[in-house]
Amino acid sequence: YSGHYKLMSIEGSVQPIIDYSSLLQYESKLTDEWKEYLQIMAEDSDSPAYIDGSLLISFEQLGDRIIKLESYMNRYISGPRHEELVQIYEDRLTAFMKGLPNSPLAAYDNNILFENIYRAYESFSANEGLVSTGFVYDYMTAIRDNGMKVDNSILTLADDYIEEAVRIMREFK
Repeated sequence: YSGHYKLMSIEGSVQPIIDYSSLLQYESKLTDEWKEYLQIMAEDSDSPAYIDGSLLISFEQLGDRIIKLESYMNRYISGPRHEELVQIYEDRLTAFMKGLPNSPLAAYDNNILFENIYRAYESFSANEGLVSTGFVYDYMTAIRDNGMKVDNSILTLADDYIEEAVRIMREFK
């Protein structure tokens, strides 16, 4: 614990993770870039978005974290943690657009998108000027045009959008 780690139960075992919140005590000695990085990472170490294939926060909160992350990466394009953050961005965007094994986007019986997910997409898409919000808006439109069904064609479209968003985030480093 004095080494800024804490224990977390992940996939049936207890593992040490970095306790980013404990590192916030050094904020006064850090640049704004590193302060914001620690705040982003502390939010995840204090309240993980998902564990064991289950979303632990709401889809809206997940969307908010994606926006914070993308905004940070846009402000600090050449940051030393950019590649690490792009991977986190990809994981979060995938969970947001495709769901998780234990937190699906749609009902199992008819593949109809849950209403709260659609509302989360609408709220997310209202944030203009970000790569991911444009792709989520197009994705939401495709789902609506598909009768609100999340089928294989929609999930393939999600893969395409995620891949393109990640490519853009890497390319403009």
